[in-house]
Amino acid sequence: RPLLPAVMTPTLLLHRRDDGVSPIALARETAALLPVARLVELDGRDHFPHVGDVDALLDHYERFVAGTVTRPAVRADGREVRIDTMGGFRACVAGQVVAANAWGSRQARIVCKRLAVAVGQPVPRDELAELLWPDEWDPARCSARLSVVLSNIRRVLGGGLVADRDTVRLDLDAVDLDLSELGEAIAAGDDAAVVSRYRGPVLPEDAYEDWAIDARQRFAAAVGSARRRLAAAAAEHGRWDEVVDHAHAMLEVDAFDERAHELLVRALVADGRRGEARVATDRYEACMAELGVQARDLMAG
Repeated sequence: RPLLPAVMTPTLLLHRRDDGVSPIALARETAALLPVARLVELDGRDHFPHVGDVDALLDHYERFVAGTVTRPAVRADGREVRIDTMGGFRACVAGQVVAANAWGSRQARIVCKRLAVAVGQPVPRDELAELLWPDEWDPARCSARLSVVLSNIRRVLGGGLVADRDTVRLDLDAVDLDLSELGEAIAAGDDAAVVSRYRGPVLPEDAYEDWAIDARQRFAAAVGSARRRLAAAAAEHGRWDEVVDHAHAMLEVDAFDERAHELLVRALVADGRRGEARVATDRYEACMAELGVQARDLMAG
């Protein structure tokens, strides 16, 4: 103990919270005494590192040594793992959809959804506990119950989570995620890939959850911007069918998108489809009236 403050080598401590042999308090004390230490508190009670959730332990070890995890998005048994959120939540292992009753509890599905829309970013444990048990006042009780929920998710995904004392995140090295693929296309500025990878609104079944609404709106806005740029490029070359398709797609996401209404009407007019343009104009005017906004004459000129 007296020598620990002199150890300047970066040190990783991996310890299970409910270790039945060595209490977690000892690991916390050791980490506090080491000048350059990182303590990762893992769920579970196994003392020996070669039993229990070995993948989670090895991922932390590999990231500490090599700076990254090179393991592909497969379970320890070699089966691929994928989570889709666009158009509805679905988890697949080895191409088979995970049944709702396989999660062990409704809370496990909720937490998995919340971690999915975070797209690999850490989510505070306190936030997850508040999400599941907003009326529970005992932090220790919440922590224990959350550990059970996380264990259920790991069981279903064959790992798939990276957790420490304060946060939890989805391990994108172990799980393929549709939002991660869409985010990569957005970051690369590849509008065609953005549109092709978009499969519908994020978690539509969670219509009133703030965390789902934020992700739904954020990704829909990015896809809408990509469609507008593609539509503008198509219009420059007179490919009006493409412009109409993009406008219709944007209106499916937001029926009150005035710019999309304008894009649709003007493309139909330019293509000589004035009858369809008139119908589209009527829809536009009805939407604006519902919003209490003065409609413009989109067919003028």
